[in-house]
Amino acid sequence: MSGYFFSPSFPGYFLDDMFCTWHINVPSGYVIHLELQEFRLRDHPKCENCFLQIFDGRDVTGPSIGRFCGYDYPPVFVSSTNHFTVVLLCRENFPKARFKALYHSVTGMCCFSL
Repeated sequence: MSGYFFSPSFPGYFLDDMFCTWHINVPSGYVIHLELQEFRLRDHPKCENCFLQIFDGRDVTGPSIGRFCGYDYPPVFVSSTNHFTVVLLCRENFPKARFKALYHSVTGMCCFSL
């Protein structure tokens, strides 16, 4: 229902030729809140060589929420279903790169009665 995941060298900084995929699944009827608590990847205008990409779905065929790099923390993300897929790709050595993410599930159904 909740947990952390992070770059393979965390709390260290080195990311060199890495490709990692995390599949976050929570029970049906819930959605996922995803927050980056530490974020430092190579800054590049197109996020080409070292980035974190988030997909709203079971795998990378789901809609891409975005590709993120640099030092600005991305916003908190909320899935549309009970699945998120997160991909880390770093094609070159960047000695000061790392991230740490927290996710937790919340009920996807909310109703307000008057």
